[in-house]
Amino acid sequence: MAGINDVPFIRGLAVPSVSALILFLGYFSQLVLHFSTLDPGPPTRQQSIIFNSLLALLWLTYYRAITVDPGRYVFDDRILEAKGRWCNNLAGLISLAILSLICFLTSLALLVMLVTSIRSWVLNQTMIEGWEQERHEAIADRGGKDWWDVVGPDGEKFRFEKLEFPYDVGFFKNMSQAMGTSNVLLWLWPLAGNPKIAKDGTGSGWEWEENGFNRVEGLWPPLDPEKIRRSTKGWPAARRDYAEELRTVDMSPEDVKAAFQKRQAEDERRKRTLLAELEEMDDYDMYNDEDQDFEQGYDGKPGWTNSDGDRLRDYGVDDESYAVIEDDDEDVPLAELMRRRKVLKKDGDDE
Repeated sequence: MAGINDVPFIRGLAVPSVSALILFLGYFSQLVLHFSTLDPGPPTRQQSIIFNSLLALLWLTYYRAITVDPGRYVFDDRILEAKGRWCNNLAGLISLAILSLICFLTSLALLVMLVTSIRSWVLNQTMIEGWEQERHEAIADRGGKDWWDVVGPDGEKFRFEKLEFPYDVGFFKNMSQAMGTSNVLLWLWPLAGNPKIAKDGTGSGWEWEENGFNRVEGLWPPLDPEKIRRSTKGWPAARRDYAEELRTVDMSPEDVKAAFQKRQAEDERRKRTLLAELEEMDDYDMYNDEDQDFEQGYDGKPGWTNSDGDRLRDYGVDDESYAVIEDDDEDVPLAELMRRRKVLKKDGDDE
């Protein structure tokens, strides 16, 4: 995806901007200290030599970092006429404040880049690989298991399993891969070699050693079940049956109607079969529920008892008739219950 760094004007400003920043922080700071009376005063000759040597090393490392010649800036020597203690005034303090602010922001940005780079070197893991690992761990924790099967868009099953990052092979090997050499003394030398990608498609840059923590090698990057589930839905137009449309393109309206009625009859037959199976399952569940709801008293006999072993009939209550009403008449309408009651009462009077 194109970004702001792909704009030619912005890309052309990268090297001049960094060079101007180094010039401003490196040389303007010396100018302020040499021509000011602010504490702690101008640097000594030894301090100036050390600072400019480090500044020259900074230029060298920046040149090595961009691998191209950034160009040289030649400035005419100018003799600044110091008119008194000019840096004690407001202009000198403003210059020092601007210099301090820009130096702080630059140091903060470089600190973030340094910490990120050291982390990538030590763990042998790029920032994108770190995001992939965090996403993978979140999915695995949410699933609650170390592995499960995911159905792909073509019906094929994929196994999602919790993986460890495979390219963290130890501190020394990680740093050796990052620096391009196993010689520790050359890790901080700007003119030392750097990792190179082989042009034959094998070796460094193409094949990476794994730590063997996973079941087999080559499982990274891990699968994303969410992406697989979304891909199974597919594009709505992809679900069209083009073969069926081609078969019906030359059919007459009567043939199309007959084929539709045939499919409708088959659907109705499948529906009846399914309903019959559901009714059989309901009957089975009903008997199963009755067996599960079987109640046994404290005396070991069927029926409810309290903690003392007393039953409802011991208190003058017909527990059998109560059970019938509770179980059989639960979903019967009230009018039907009243009709049954009248019939039972009439039969009792006749007897």
